[in-house]
Amino acid sequence: MRQMKQNAAVILALGLAASAYAIHGTATTSLGFYTDATNSNYTTTLGYGAGWEGAYDIQSLLVGTIAGRRSGGLMQCVGLGYGALDGASNCTACVAIGAKVGKGWRNRTGWVQIGDAFAVTNGIADIKAPNGASIGPLRLGADAYSTDNELKGNLIVSDEYNPTTGTSIGGRIYAGDYIEAPQGYFAQAQIGEISFISSAVTIGTDDNRLCVYTNGVLAGYLTITPPAAQQ
Repeated sequence: MRQMKQNAAVILALGLAASAYAIHGTATTSLGFYTDATNSNYTTTLGYGAGWEGAYDIQSLLVGTIAGRRSGGLMQCVGLGYGALDGASNCTACVAIGAKVGKGWRNRTGWVQIGDAFAVTNGIADIKAPNGASIGPLRLGADAYSTDNELKGNLIVSDEYNPTTGTSIGGRIYAGDYIEAPQGYFAQAQIGEISFISSAVTIGTDDNRLCVYTNGVLAGYLTITPPAAQQ
């Protein structure tokens, strides 16, 4: 009987110790030591030090050791992984997945990052495939019945450079069959530059003129001869 009382006392003491470091706010959930974010309504902290010394993290999820540690002003944010959103502040609708992803973010809205492979920042999506990895097929689509049928911004394919050999690795955009917008309303297609693969000739524009470059040097201009007048 004495042993049972001692065990009960230990369990009670551990419970009180854990609750002393629990998250504070309305409809909150916390599990782990030092998960003591304050004034953080509708937020969940899980893991040692998750949300530790955080404040005003609203409707957010912080999972992982020291995830959201000393964070403040996170609104509807998700931090998943060791140190995710550690020290972040004044962020809204941000998602950080991976070890130390989102650490120190400040005043950001809608930023998304998953490890080092995928990120959406300031409306620009960046997909990385290191060490010869491939990404694809990649589809950029829009609702065929939407009034907003367009790809906003720029689609950029960069030409990689090999510093060891001092040569360009090259790159291309390849459309296997066709590109079309059957339900869209596109007034025009704009092409900034046309390059001929396996040659050094490039056609560009300059002050409404067609320019021909050879190995990057201006070789001359293309002229357009109007058709002969009909008799």
